[in-house]
Amino acid sequence: MEVVCNSHQAQKEWGFHRSRVIWHGFDPAEFPPSTYERGILSPLGPLVTSRPHYRGYYLYQQVFNQDFPEQFSPSKLAVPEPDVDYSGNVYAFAKYKNYVDQLRKYSVYFNPTLRSPMPRARAEPMMCGVVTVNANNHDVDLFIKNGVNGFYSSDADELREHLLYLMRNPEAVKKMGAESRRTAMDVFNHDRYLAEWTELLNSVT
Repeated sequence: MEVVCNSHQAQKEWGFHRSRVIWHGFDPAEFPPSTYERGILSPLGPLVTSRPHYRGYYLYQQVFNQDFPEQFSPSKLAVPEPDVDYSGNVYAFAKYKNYVDQLRKYSVYFNPTLRSPMPRARAEPMMCGVVTVNANNHDVDLFIKNGVNGFYSSDADELREHLLYLMRNPEAVKKMGAESRRTAMDVFNHDRYLAEWTELLNSVT
């Protein structure tokens, strides 16, 4: 039986007898461009602290240590409840729109995740043109070019410097954000995603 993996790293680590990689796919129409009105967004909460090694909590702590300027401190995402009736998919669509609308207000997304294969939370900000600064994991080096459309590193000090550079250079954020959005709309496009799944399903029927 063929196994579908979310990343090449996961495929290599698991070593299944038959496998292939299919990356995420998103509809570009669901992700309007960032407004760049806020600073750094980074996940932190029960989902992160309950799985600290998996979610990169210790790397988060190293990056945002006591030396990190308070005015650039990261925010946690707060998504307002939609004012709609809870029926069918109406609520789900409205809540997701609220999520994207909050996400795209930010300029930079810091992704410390270490073990999650191809996290959606890394690709979704890219779709909006939010610049991602990432831990070096799960294929990030295959679509992020340092200083062009984002940053990645395994070193906490280097990640911190990338974040501070972006916070002090808003024009660089907009330029890199535009490149990030172009990359995501190509690499993570839903047409590519559906085509790869169609090819797989046709090969086994």
